[in-house]
Amino acid sequence: MVVDYFRPILIAIIVLLLIFLLASIIYKGKHKLVIGASMVIVSLICTILSANYMWDIGIIADEKGMAGDPVSFVLFLFIVGLSLLNPIILTSRK
Repeated sequence: MVVDYFRPILIAIIVLLLIFLLASIIYKGKHKLVIGASMVIVSLICTILSANYMWDIGIIADEKGMAGDPVSFVLFLFIVGLSLLNPIILTSRK
């Protein structure tokens, strides 16, 4: 299926967000504002990119007469969850 080619991109975004999650858990430095701002920006960019990919998957599936890709949708929900979780964890740490 054509829409399967979008999965590695979504998985790469998830890996990037997981690296940021581990960094926010481990980080104990002084520049929390800079790290927090960059994490919010990266999370926002990742969410916008994955939403754009979901839109493209929907257009491709509609034009080809296929159903949507439920695995990519679950990956998108995981990306949105990680994007919301990363800044929350960083701000909740003391």
